[in-house]
Amino acid sequence: MKDQKLGGDRLGSGSNMKVEMRNYERSTHDLGFVWKSTMGVGTLVPFMSEVMLPGDSFEINLKNHMMTIPTNGPLFGSFKVQLDVFKCPIRLYMKELHNNQLNIGMNMATLKLPQLRLRAKNPEGLDVDNGINEITKVMVVDDGIYLDDLNIMQKVFYMLNRVAVSDGSYKSWLETVYAHKVSNWVVESPMYVGGLIKELTFDEVISTAEVNNESVNQPLGSLGGRGVMGSKNKGGYINVKADEPCILLGLISLTPRIDYSQGNKWDTNLKTMDDLHKPQLDGIGFQDVITDQMHFLDTRITNTGKVVFKSAGKQPAWINYMTNVNQCRGNFAIDGQEMFMTLNRKYEIETAGESIVGIGDLTTYIDPVKFNDIFSVGKLDTMNFWAQIKVDIKARRKMSAKVMPNL
Repeated sequence: MKDQKLGGDRLGSGSNMKVEMRNYERSTHDLGFVWKSTMGVGTLVPFMSEVMLPGDSFEINLKNHMMTIPTNGPLFGSFKVQLDVFKCPIRLYMKELHNNQLNIGMNMATLKLPQLRLRAKNPEGLDVDNGINEITKVMVVDDGIYLDDLNIMQKVFYMLNRVAVSDGSYKSWLETVYAHKVSNWVVESPMYVGGLIKELTFDEVISTAEVNNESVNQPLGSLGGRGVMGSKNKGGYINVKADEPCILLGLISLTPRIDYSQGNKWDTNLKTMDDLHKPQLDGIGFQDVITDQMHFLDTRITNTGKVVFKSAGKQPAWINYMTNVNQCRGNFAIDGQEMFMTLNRKYEIETAGESIVGIGDLTTYIDPVKFNDIFSVGKLDTMNFWAQIKVDIKARRKMSAKVMPNL
């Protein structure tokens, strides 16, 4: 049983009265499903949108399988397949709920959910004429009433009275209607609750038959490829609880493991022994992101021989000693040769007449067109990847497993 105080805690207000409210038992439900979709590189695709109620506890197991259409050749590279799950309280998108407005608990039907039309009566709240009685009255038809109407209105009557003995705020509405103590009321943005990371690699495929027609000339033994999911994974098991109505949102993304070939390695600009890292200089903050490491043509040499570098922003100091990047050399670094068999980051150089301005696409945005060279069709809206996600959800929630009323 849950106790609800009546009256204030002010000095001299006297003793509080208490009303005992029944709690609700939990039941277990299987909310698992399989999601399938085509997708492209660098996009965020929703694969899950589930409603969570106060007191819900979800145990989630994510499994992902992905394939691709056949490629024009073997791909020396891979894609990171990432599934991210966020808990998004509905309160964040409604000012009345976010401000914990008083008496809103008696008028919840006035709060319209986005892109969802509701058909419900508007509760009038407690007034002289007793709005609860007005809402829950049962219509008499031909000197009789329907018992199913009486049953549902009795349930609504008890629920509204639970709200009425509180202050009517959103938080009190949650605690009285769902008999759940709200403990986490400080969430001000969608919360990351877990996910799954896997690797999409590519196997070579050898043509066992000759194809020769007007559009395709593929001799016997031609090399192709196809994407297959790696066996290793990180994460996949999520346990999430809700203190308020939320949307559990899942997003899947494909990120190429990028190769670089157009820039100079950072250590080519070390001139003296004094340029090397020294432990005493750790923790000095940030350093410039030198674009010479991305594309050498972004660096200018003056008439006096002075080298002028450009910066794309800031990064942690000494980061070059802590991490590294993939590199392509030989024909893999030449556009029009075997570069299409890699996930090369091809920076575009902007020019003004015969003068070089600099890198024209200096961005961290993943342009799908730049990483579709390995496929026959590489347009922006091309979906060369086939995704399938199995979402196992064991939900424990305050809901009766019974469908029919007691007889």
